[in-house]
Amino acid sequence: MAIAQRFRICTYGDDFFTGRCANGEQVLMGLLCPHVALYRFDGEGKYLGRELRRWSFPAKQNGTIYAIYDQDFQERLAQQISDWQAEIHFVERVIQVEKSFDKEQCVGIEPSDNSAWAFIFYWSKNYWMNESGEVDST
Repeated sequence: MAIAQRFRICTYGDDFFTGRCANGEQVLMGLLCPHVALYRFDGEGKYLGRELRRWSFPAKQNGTIYAIYDQDFQERLAQQISDWQAEIHFVERVIQVEKSFDKEQCVGIEPSDNSAWAFIFYWSKNYWMNESGEVDST
């Protein structure tokens, strides 16, 4: 039986957060308009599923564009994420997960053909990741 390739992912600013829960699951969470999203992986990195929660304080909208950089929205979003992290006993850590892709939310991992990057991580935009799980470019 072949061992599945795992990809390391680190928290990147306020874009997304990586860590572990008290139950040992690895998680990836952050803003995916108009939700806060949580992706769960087991301790070995197998994808378990996702949970979406509507914003507790919606961002203002101009047509289809959300004003996500509004200071009021940013503060309330940070609080909602922090509250959810406390609920699951989140501890920030680098995670190692298998390749997966959520077509509905366009979130996932794609190995890169470019030797400069280990893989591309999709989370609202493209993140070119190195082997340590850090973002090299967006």
